[in-house]
Amino acid sequence: MAEKTYEDIEKEMQERHRKEQEVIDLRLKLSSQYSDLGDWKISKIQEARLLGNPDPYDIDDLHEKRQAIREQIEALQKELNALTVDDKPDEVDMLDRQYEADKRTLKDQYVEAVAMNDSETAKDVQAQLAELNTAYDEQYKALITEGE
Repeated sequence: MAEKTYEDIEKEMQERHRKEQEVIDLRLKLSSQYSDLGDWKISKIQEARLLGNPDPYDIDDLHEKRQAIREQIEALQKELNALTVDDKPDEVDMLDRQYEADKRTLKDQYVEAVAMNDSETAKDVQAQLAELNTAYDEQYKALITEGE
């Protein structure tokens, strides 16, 4: 297998970041109170049913559209898993694992903040995520270019 150049790695990282952002956006479509497919519609349907009222929204259409989003998320996650390189040095692998864990935590905090309509926390988490991405990119570049 040919050695990857820094440009190849940078391109892969950009593709990874793009797909990760797409997953966040899709999850927000399912949870945001501002989304026409948000969890709030499910809650309204449940509330109406508990009160013996007709469904305020077409549950079959809503379920179909929400399921399509879940399938998109699953496909993107499979693509992200496929982007993982198996022949990484141990330091890079450890860096990746820590980065993914930290990023997952921040993403969960961001989705929760948006779902709670807490724009201040959402902005703060976005800034933390940007800092994490920058630090990771710098560390990754240093580890990859170390042997060149």
